[in-house]
Amino acid sequence: MAILPSLVFPLITGFAGLFLLSSCNPNSPVNQPAPETKVNLPQQIKLLEGSSATLENANLEVSFVNVVADSRCPLKVQCVWAGDAEVSFAVSIPLVGAPAQLITLHTAVSQGSDQAVAYGYRFKLLELTPIGEKPVQATLEASPAMPTKIP
Repeated sequence: MAILPSLVFPLITGFAGLFLLSSCNPNSPVNQPAPETKVNLPQQIKLLEGSSATLENANLEVSFVNVVADSRCPLKVQCVWAGDAEVSFAVSIPLVGAPAQLITLHTAVSQGSDQAVAYGYRFKLLELTPIGEKPVQATLEASPAMPTKIP
């Protein structure tokens, strides 16, 4: 019986030493830095009414559906009120066949929001062709939506 403890102790310390040495290996996957994560910075998208664009690295398609209403002041006309344009966009994920989410954005924040979230991305209306000018073009900013904190 005296032989058994004398063999067990060297075996345990040997395995522990091997474990410690292997964990110090600079080529060990444990010691390698995590792969770099690429972050999608905000992208500006220019869309003509009725056209679509795909967001790079997001597999999202954004379509400029139409101008729902437009009460903005025409160019070269002096108005008392700037007015508002309500613009409709559809956001979809064509690769998985997810249904399009319809978002409506406003040029005048006092009349409605100029931004909305769809499929984890925030879309903000930056610019819309002045009333009466053709073709109608909208400029959107798309960026990953930040998760909201739950109190």
